[in-house]
Amino acid sequence: MMIPQFETQALLLRQLQQSDVSELHGILSQTAVTDSLGRTPHCNLEQTRQLLSAHLHRQANGEEVFWGIAPREDNIIIGFCGLRNLNQAGSPELAFAIAKEFQGNGWMQTALQTVLQYATVQLKAEKIKVFLAAENAAAKHILQKLGFKGKPTREDPSREIWVKK
Repeated sequence: MMIPQFETQALLLRQLQQSDVSELHGILSQTAVTDSLGRTPHCNLEQTRQLLSAHLHRQANGEEVFWGIAPREDNIIIGFCGLRNLNQAGSPELAFAIAKEFQGNGWMQTALQTVLQYATVQLKAEKIKVFLAAENAAAKHILQKLGFKGKPTREDPSREIWVKK
């Protein structure tokens, strides 16, 4: 699957590559980031390398599409966002994370606006879902600004599902 590159005033959204593994590990080893994803921090580079390889494999199979988020001036990955479950007609799942030191400056909201436009225009998504930890106030704030509505999941009250139609 060909992954388009996007540029905003401050950001570059580009295809993730194996060479991004160190930056991704720096993000996924932060407890503040992984707690908000409902995951455990990555303990070593090999764990991150395996995750990235799995993402790239699913991307090649058309199951998902992920972008690395980088400031335009240095092109170093500070976060990621993307859509998975593309094989579920019209209803992909949005996933995203950004390094703690880059949270709170509006960059994730900008990146997600770009990805949501791609999802609705290019992929013809009718509904987009996000699953997140119930205590992830920052992500919920961004999702509200983007028009998502949230509620606890039936299976696990510590997780929420947010939907945008």
